[in-house]
Amino acid sequence: MTTFDSSKLLKAIKDNNTEEVKNLINGDEDTKIKNAQGETYLHVAIKSKVSKNVIQSLLPVSDITERDENGDTPYDLICDNEYPRDVEEAVDNHLHELINKGDEKVLEKLALAGYLTKPVRYSPDGEKNEDVENIIRRLPDFQDKVYQIHKAIKDGELRSVQTMMDRKIIVLARDVTGIPPLQKAVIYEHSDIIREILQNFPNAVNNQDNMGRTALHYAAASRDGGHMYNVLIRGGADETIKDVAEHDPKYYKDDPAYLQVKKLQARLSEIQERKKNSSPSRPWSHKSRSGSAKSKDGSRPVSSSSAKPTARPVSGNAGKGDSKPATPSINLSLYNRPNDRDVFTRRGVSPPETIDGKYVSEQLGYPLTMALAELADKRPWDPIEFLAQWLYKYSDNKSYEQEQRDMAEQLKQEIQNNKDEKRGKERRQKEMAEIKEKELQKQREKEEEEKRKQKEQEDMARRAAAKDTALLAQPPNLTTIKEDTEDIQQTIQKDDVGQTELHRAAADEESDIVTLIRQGHNIAERDSHGKTPRDIALEAGHTKHVEVIDSSVQELFKLEQTESIQRLVLNGYAKELNEVVEKMDKNALTEDMQEMINSIPNYLEKINDVHKAAKAGVLRDLQGVMDRKKLALSKSEKGLTPLHIAILGGHQDAAEFIIQQFPSTLTTKDNLSRTPLHYAYVISDELVELLLEAGADTNAKDIKQQTPVFYKDHKDEILKLQDD
Repeated sequence: MTTFDSSKLLKAIKDNNTEEVKNLINGDEDTKIKNAQGETYLHVAIKSKVSKNVIQSLLPVSDITERDENGDTPYDLICDNEYPRDVEEAVDNHLHELINKGDEKVLEKLALAGYLTKPVRYSPDGEKNEDVENIIRRLPDFQDKVYQIHKAIKDGELRSVQTMMDRKIIVLARDVTGIPPLQKAVIYEHSDIIREILQNFPNAVNNQDNMGRTALHYAAASRDGGHMYNVLIRGGADETIKDVAEHDPKYYKDDPAYLQVKKLQARLSEIQERKKNSSPSRPWSHKSRSGSAKSKDGSRPVSSSSAKPTARPVSGNAGKGDSKPATPSINLSLYNRPNDRDVFTRRGVSPPETIDGKYVSEQLGYPLTMALAELADKRPWDPIEFLAQWLYKYSDNKSYEQEQRDMAEQLKQEIQNNKDEKRGKERRQKEMAEIKEKELQKQREKEEEEKRKQKEQEDMARRAAAKDTALLAQPPNLTTIKEDTEDIQQTIQKDDVGQTELHRAAADEESDIVTLIRQGHNIAERDSHGKTPRDIALEAGHTKHVEVIDSSVQELFKLEQTESIQRLVLNGYAKELNEVVEKMDKNALTEDMQEMINSIPNYLEKINDVHKAAKAGVLRDLQGVMDRKKLALSKSEKGLTPLHIAILGGHQDAAEFIIQQFPSTLTTKDNLSRTPLHYAYVISDELVELLLEAGADTNAKDIKQQTPVFYKDHKDEILKLQDD
């Protein structure tokens, strides 16, 4: 497969071989491809400073709206490289030809690419298309709206985005960096805006930017624990789309260093600042029907001024050769009016020094120059009437411009007011939250103090009883693990990928996970990929979060919180627990806690024996090892209890034994909140009947709000667990 860098067309361009370029274009060369820097063949030709003939050959088969990785279009490069005027004119004329065809889709594409920052002249040979004129008239408002949307996305202003993004097409509009809205929301890590766009504009999910990247490419490189990546996948993102460097999203997921978020943000800001401060190197010339109107110094007059395109009819008698009088047209421009002193400087003329001269220059210099340029271009049969109408329209347009500026200023003020209101509301909410947190903290400290005193009394009584008793109340290998009947099931709030609030906080380096842990969030909970919050923090490189989580476990040993430690073991947190224990100074612990640490391996072995017996389905083996309720409620690293495992293997006898001996297992849930009945509907009707007779809840919902019967027709997700 021929690549950009190895193509014959690239060689012909660099050799400045016009004939070879034409032959290859007419052949089977793919002229739409880009190199790894986002450059088209036209970009390379301009950078190589080839002849005008080569550039003119490339124009019909090139997309002049395409931007490279620096946000530059071919026209930007022409200005930056100070090309001769005739080369610039060739690009200008090509653009005029596209516009004068009256194709709305062409104009739409130019606008969506953020390209039309130049004056637009619409003067077709035939009858004008009113729809095209309407599009041209609305261009300044449209591009200002695109700018405001991109700014709101960068600043994370969801409400502003919701208000302004009111059409399907605008979600595809790029700014001067070549980045569409969804990609920008991912780069600036605003997940609420990402969800808003996906929900209302699903067509944006696989839209590509100037580098051929979708939003999924950038999400793959983000160090947020895969949160944005999963959101986009659920929104329909395609993992197989490749960018100009032939890399799919998975490439950046495996090697995120190439698309680091902070560097991307800085790069976009640099491009925007450069574009903001730059301007075309010379005015945009207009070619007349019978030649180019030139001034005494050889330069062509400029015909560009911002105006609304409403032409007033010109009265008068038709002259020879004309079927109707020429109508003055004010070209739409997004440029500001040039400084009058700069105009004199460019023409090599000293600016006027007298009061009268300055007045005439400031009040009439610019509009009169524009009017005369238009006059030379149109060559009407009644030039005086034409000139009068042009100046009248210019005055009318100045009022229109002022209205637009006033509206923009009003919108800016409204946005600022909304920001101030939002900040005030957030400040008040924060103050209320702090007050509430202080009250809760006092209450928690009081309760913890009471519990501590009660526990000290219980521990003293237990140790005294142990000295006088020859028989231990617990199995010899589990001297400190209580075997009461407390149900370890908890009601846990999870999102649709099985992540708790603690998971999401672990992915955010700035989050306060200490408070969440103090509030009782379970560090052993696992998401749909079997990952704990500690795993998420490790993957994201947030070592401080890992240390906080491990410290909370160490604190359990120091405070002799045996029940909490036992709960971690029963929830499949054994591997992580062992890592913490290895780092601890065991000599600093009490004798009871040292005995408990020594008993954990034996207890884990017993849990593994129970799970193996449930998986094998041998009833006699299961009866021999499952002698306590907590063993029946223990979970594997995948979040499965013995009843889940037995049902997954289709072992009806084993499942019936567990239910009869430990009825509370009917309500146990895996890491995605699925009960054994969810599994039974996948495996067999006999198991469903067994569980229903035992009182299983048919209305129990998992994290996706699906009841058990849903999985009767959607079995794949649960059947995959049989391979583990």
